[in-house]
Formats: sequence, C-alpha cells, structure tokens
Amino acid sequence: MTKRNTHKIDAAQEFQQGHFFVASIAEWLTGRDIEALIKHMRTENFGFTVWYVPVPDYSEYSINDLAPNVIGAVQVASYGLHE
Repeated sequence: MTKRNTHKIDAAQEFQQGHFFVASIAEWLTGRDIEALIKHMRTENFGFTVWYVPVPDYSEYSINDLAPNVIGAVQVASYGLHE
C-alpha cells in the first residue's frame, strides 16, 4: 500500500494536520477522531495498534508490517483482544 504526499507544509502545520492510523490483521483505518477509530476497532475480534501520523490524512505513504512508514509517526496505544 502506498500513499503519496503532494503538498509541502512546515512541521508545525504537519503536527496540527496529522491523523491517527489504526491497524489490525483484518483491516486498517485513518482519521482524526481517535475515539471513533478505537470504538470501531473494538467491534472486531482482533488486537490493534494506534499510531499518530504527523501528515494530513490525505497524504500517501507506505504501510509496512501494519505500521505507517512516515518519519515522526508514533505508536500511541496497542489493544489486545480483551482490553
């Protein structure tokens, strides 16, 4: 999977315009509403990981091993099956 960033913006704007990336072995989603993303992922029967990605949601980037391949991306949470 590849996403492409076609806009140039400074680091402060990137942080403000960043998004969350959540992924399990079954699916991945992106968005700015972390609570809605977590709520959706909890309906699945898989553990999942939450990442903050410091680029706009419409940016293109690669996803390797269920993680966004973006400089500055940070794993912020990981949920097991019963959490």
